[in-house]
Amino acid sequence: MDLSSEQCRRSCLDLNVSKSKEMVVDCRQEQLTILTLKVNSQNIERVEEYRYLGTTIDYRLTFTRNSEIIFSKCQPLLSEETP
Repeated sequence: MDLSSEQCRRSCLDLNVSKSKEMVVDCRQEQLTILTLKVNSQNIERVEEYRYLGTTIDYRLTFTRNSEIIFSKCQPLLSEETP
């Protein structure tokens, strides 16, 4: 799918393609072929996980990676010996 800058302007959107990411949330067992999103013929990067407002989410909406990140931050505090 290709969006033009005119379509974006009509929708009051100002997209910076270099900073934009696309994540398709799909919890189905079988994966579908999904067209690449383009803006002015430039591909938008598709990612499988994304950090948003401090929370890492993935395309399956499991929070495993987010839990791993939180655990790794807490691990040094948990391993300290208390006097």
